[in-house]
Amino acid sequence: MKLKVFEKIQEIWKGKTSKKEQGIYFGVIIVGYTIISLISQSLFPVKYSILDFKISAQGSITSNPDGHILWNIGMIVMGLLLVPHMRYLNDGLKNSSPRFAEAINVLSITACIGFSFVGLFPREYPWLHSIPAAIALYGFYFSLNMYLLLLIDQKKNERQTVWPKSWSFVLIFIPLNVVVIGNVLRSLLPSKLWISQIDPRIYSYPPWQWSFLISIFLTFLGIFLILPNKKNQVELKTA
Repeated sequence: MKLKVFEKIQEIWKGKTSKKEQGIYFGVIIVGYTIISLISQSLFPVKYSILDFKISAQGSITSNPDGHILWNIGMIVMGLLLVPHMRYLNDGLKNSSPRFAEAINVLSITACIGFSFVGLFPREYPWLHSIPAAIALYGFYFSLNMYLLLLIDQKKNERQTVWPKSWSFVLIFIPLNVVVIGNVLRSLLPSKLWISQIDPRIYSYPPWQWSFLISIFLTFLGIFLILPNKKNQVELKTA
């Protein structure tokens, strides 16, 4: 029994699980992180709002004295648990260009480590916190967009595999890139051009940072959903 459990852990770590098992695994990570964030926000000394506070405020020792430990531990664990998911995606996309896929895998795993370091070093340690945070967010951003190229290329090469239409791939990546482009425009446009009827906090950095993180996870989910089941891919290759 212990041997089977150990073998299953190895299988998960290497990204070799079935699509159903990987879906459950990724779902548990997201749900767990959401619960930890909600608990940490409930322990905030004032009412927490994504319009007023950046993501890392949840783990700030001074801003969230009662909830920062829980959130920081959650970030460390989540970053480590995301590594097998990156390996799973890489394993499902490496057929057309193994070297390119491996380079993306290294970048995405580096981003996972960045997430862990965000929890390890709260924002009271400015450089040790901000650099890993940038590596995490933008590491995922660039690796996700490169995954789009792999997806389209693999779709062309695996004609027997059932893939969605190419436009659906692009559609999955629209929210992520709209958020990033919107954030650039937000920082460049003068405030007099903002729509006055909208809450001015919408134009601040915190909600854009939250939108960035949420769109990253939604894009990961989209990639996972359109990837063919590895079992089906194997069967097609051996047929």
